[in-house]
Amino acid sequence: MIHFLQQLYKQLVFYCKAANSKGHGMHSPFVYEFITEVLNDDRQYYVFETIESIKQELLKDNRMVDCNGTNTTVSAFAQSLLPAKYHQLLFRMVEFYKPSTILEIGSSLGIVASYLAAPNAANKVVNITGNPLLALISKQVISEAGIRNADILCQNRFSLDANREKLTNADFVLVHLNMDTVAFDYTELIQLKEASTSTILVLTNIHANKNNEKVWEQVINIATGTYAVELFNIGFLFFRKEQLLKQHFAVRF
Repeated sequence: MIHFLQQLYKQLVFYCKAANSKGHGMHSPFVYEFITEVLNDDRQYYVFETIESIKQELLKDNRMVDCNGTNTTVSAFAQSLLPAKYHQLLFRMVEFYKPSTILEIGSSLGIVASYLAAPNAANKVVNITGNPLLALISKQVISEAGIRNADILCQNRFSLDANREKLTNADFVLVHLNMDTVAFDYTELIQLKEASTSTILVLTNIHANKNNEKVWEQVINIATGTYAVELFNIGFLFFRKEQLLKQHFAVRF
């Protein structure tokens, strides 16, 4: 109950400080375009209903799973995922910005991988999870969703060194700050992505707890030449070659 009230208070504070969701008064052309063309795009696609119906089945799955020493159920893990509107926003981002190689770190039970892969069958999505059962479920989910351009990899512990080539090649990287993701060096990750151009880095659950808030603060403090856009539950870093200084925007969603 205390945690719920704390989260509610944080959301109210954020809402009061954040820019409106229509882009009014936004002085950055790039962020204005993101708000008006992507964030406010309310089109519905057939695949949304397909993926969400699969998620409903996961919410009934009571199999136990050990996530880095935390015992939970598949149902509880599915319940902890962000609301559908965030995942559908990711779909629209992939459709709009057209990344060719997408890396998802941490499990979303194949739900987010499906949303990331669905807009363009020609792109490549790779998800890395640390749990064999989550990997198995994710493979079943993307198969049921009709996704053919996503791979699920199971690694006991995510490491930058082991995945350096994947991180270097990816122009869209999503990190789930959840039970399946272990801490790693975000400084090195930022340095890798700053060496490239037009890359997008996404972090989920950035206000779920104090540790996640520290990670988000660390990431936006390290990065230079970026647009940082925060929607409370999720944060985006847009690495753009034309952006010499970093700018941080909080936007209602």
